[in-house]
Amino acid sequence: MIRYCLLLASFFCVQTVLYSQNNVELEDFKAITLCDSIQVYMDKVRPTLVDKKWDGNTLELVVRTITNCATRSLIGSFILDSDTLDLMYSLGHGLSHLKGIQYQNGYNQNFEEGVEYEEEIEIDLCECYSQLYYRFKIQYLPQNIKLLSNKLYNPEEIYPIVKPSFNMYNGGIVNRTDSIGNKQGRWIGFDDNGLLAQEDFYSDDRLVSTKYLSYHDNGFIKEELIVADSTLQMIYHENGYLVSHCITKDIKYELLTARYKKLEHKINIQVKTCFEYNEKGKIIGATVSKGGILV
Repeated sequence: MIRYCLLLASFFCVQTVLYSQNNVELEDFKAITLCDSIQVYMDKVRPTLVDKKWDGNTLELVVRTITNCATRSLIGSFILDSDTLDLMYSLGHGLSHLKGIQYQNGYNQNFEEGVEYEEEIEIDLCECYSQLYYRFKIQYLPQNIKLLSNKLYNPEEIYPIVKPSFNMYNGGIVNRTDSIGNKQGRWIGFDDNGLLAQEDFYSDDRLVSTKYLSYHDNGFIKEELIVADSTLQMIYHENGYLVSHCITKDIKYELLTARYKKLEHKINIQVKTCFEYNEKGKIIGATVSKGGILV
C-alpha cells in the first residue's frame, strides 16, 4: 500500500512538471546596455537578479550581466528542467543545439538538425554591462533561477568579497588590494639585483602611471621613464647628475588650432621638449620637436 502511494505521488509530480514544461512560454524579452549610466569593473562583475515578480500566472525577471554591446540583436531563450529555470540569450539561434531550449515568441523555432541558416546578425566588437528583461507565462514559480547555467546573485553581491592585502616597503604601504580585489595605490617590482625597477600607481584597479628604472654598475640611477598623461624620460651620469630630460606630450586633434585642423588628415600633434646638461648638472641646451600621429 505504501509503495502504491509513493508511486502514485511520483506519477502526479512528474505529470505536474511535464505540464508546466509544456505550458511555460517566454512572452517577451528585451535587452539594453547600461554602460553609459552604470560603471562596473567588467572583469569582476557577477550576474545579478535585480527584480522578480510573479502573480500566479506571469513571471517577470530583470537580470544584469555582461553581454555583447549589440543588445538589439540578442534573442531570449530558456530551458525549464524540473524546478530550475535556466535563462539564456544568444545572437540569433546560436544556442539551438541545446536540448529542450525554447525561444521567445515571434522568433523562428523550427531549426532542423544539419541545416545551415543564413542570418544577418549585428555583432559589436565590444562587451557592455547590460540589463535583460524576461516575461514568462507560467503556472508555478521555479525554485531555482539561473543565467546560462550560472548562479544569479543578489544586487549587493555584484562583486565577490575577498580579504584585502598589502605589503610594507621602506615604511610605506605597497601592493595593496581592496575588498573586491581592486589594485590601489603604489605597486612595485624589483630587478634581478633586488633594485627597484618599476612603480605603478593604481586607482580602483585603473593604471594611472608607471615608472621604469635602470641603474649604472655603481648603483646610481641610469634612467627613469615615467608614463602617464605625458611621458618623462630622465637620463643620468654615473655621478648622479642629469644628462638630459625629455617631456613628450600628445595634443588631441580636438584641441589643435585651426591651422593644424586644415591638414588633409586628422592627426594628433606630438610635442617633445628636451633639455641637456653637462657633467656638473648645468643646462647647456634645449630642443623642441613636433610630429603628427594619424587619428
